[in-house]
Amino acid sequence: MGYDIYGNIFEVTAKYKPPIEPIGMGGYGIICMVNSSSGSVLNSETNEEVALKQVANAFDNLNYAKRILREIKMLLQMDHENVWINTHQHSPSRSSPSIIFFLSSTTKGLLWN
Repeated sequence: MGYDIYGNIFEVTAKYKPPIEPIGMGGYGIICMVNSSSGSVLNSETNEEVALKQVANAFDNLNYAKRILREIKMLLQMDHENVWINTHQHSPSRSSPSIIFFLSSTTKGLLWN
């Protein structure tokens, strides 16, 4: 299932239910939160509220791919209660193998732009 987020197609698997809301965009991708107005958790497999980060064209450039891998490694090594990353990256579509998703738990706090 794909959503138009900031002019980009943000694809998610069927286990994530709408709405998919954008919460940020940076040099490496788009971050969306999966939640609902009722505050219910929408990951049907884990019952967790999650943030998804999509990185398009992750493997088109070797230096870009190295930076993304470095980010994944740093996030995995962080020891902080508000930072968690699931090590399962996937591409929801075989037609777009250069898309990586980071899955992490959401945290409550201030969002500075």
